[in-house]
Amino acid sequence: MLVDFDPTVVGISSQPFWLFWSAANGRAVSHAPDYFARHDDGTAVVIGCRPAERRGPQDRAKFEATEAARAEVG
Repeated sequence: MLVDFDPTVVGISSQPFWLFWSAANGRAVSHAPDYFARHDDGTAVVIGCRPAERRGPQDRAKFEATEAARAEVG
């Protein structure tokens, strides 16, 4: 909800993209982050809304993969 009231946010998209990859065991995995927000200075943030205390091992792996993709893209 904070991005709704942030005056620097110029755009918001829910489930803005899907990531697909193979887990170490070869199983196909996918994840769509909850939100993407663009700031007026051109920077952006990818937002996952699941509270840390409710993240199981599979959730953590998905958040880590999202972070790795974000770091690669910039």
